[in-house]
Order: sequence, then structure tokens, then C-alpha cells
Amino acid sequence: MAPEWLLLFLCVHGAKHCWERLNWVADVARMIDGHVALDWEGLLAESEESGSRRMLFIGILLARDLFATPLPAQIAARVEADAEAARLARELGENLVSDAYRKKGAGARLSLHFRMRERFRDRVRYARHVALTPSVRDFESIRLPKYLSIMYLPMRPLRLVRELTGLGKRP
Repeated sequence: MAPEWLLLFLCVHGAKHCWERLNWVADVARMIDGHVALDWEGLLAESEESGSRRMLFIGILLARDLFATPLPAQIAARVEADAEAARLARELGENLVSDAYRKKGAGARLSLHFRMRERFRDRVRYARHVALTPSVRDFESIRLPKYLSIMYLPMRPLRLVRELTGLGKRP
């Protein structure tokens, strides 16, 4: 895998998991510091095309801020120009040293995932995925025979609404 692709992959992976582990940031720092000849323009173009530019910027900012990873001046300027990426990097950096974030639950993760996407269409696509794709919790919430597994699709949004609104909870 080309180092640019690996760097983008590491940043998207870290974003998916809300940068919960410091070693993921360390991997990004090593990629940036260890590959002086990165094709930054190609990397930025690919991240823009795939809708993962902000995720890339957050990973780069975390590596710079937590590991003092040096960045080429033109890249540092472009990364710092994304104010939301800078806010998210600060927030996620603080989350790494605090247990408060883990106690906030799924709503906080959803909010972070939305904010890490800079394009409206990517936010809509993510919302659709979250609302309609059954998860392990859906399969565990009710056991259905294999021939009825299609029923998990309509049950997913219903379970999410119940969880988010607190309906169906016993006092």
C-alpha cells in the first residue's frame, strides 16, 4: 500500500473509532515523520474526492499536537484553515486523557461522526447507514429465526428511536 493511502486509511480508521487510542495517533505521526517524500497534493486530492479530508486533517493535527510531528508549511496552513477540524482535534485530544467522553454514550459518538464529515451528502449517507444497517445490538435485542432475519431492517430504526427517546424503559 502506498504510504499516502496508508496514512489516509489510518486517519479514517481513527475517526471511525473517535480516536480512542493514543497508539493510533502515534501510527499517524510515524507515517508522517517517516515518509519525507509523501505526495501531499495527491493525498489531499484523494481525501477531498472521498469525503475524508476532515478526518485526514484531524489525524494530522492530533499527530502534530500530541507528538510534535513536523508538517510541511503548506500542509500545516491548509490543515489549520479547517477551523472545525482544529476544534475536533482539540476535543478528541482531550478525550484521550479523559474518561468523561466514554460515559457520554452513543449520542456523543454520533455527533462527532457527523462533525467529522464536511460534506452534507456524506452526513446524509452516514445517517442513513446508522438508521438502517442492523448491528450486533439489534441481533442481540431479539432473536429471530434465519428465515425472518429480513425483519431486522425495520426493527433497527424502531430500536434506535426507543433508545434515544427512552420509550419502553421500565421505571
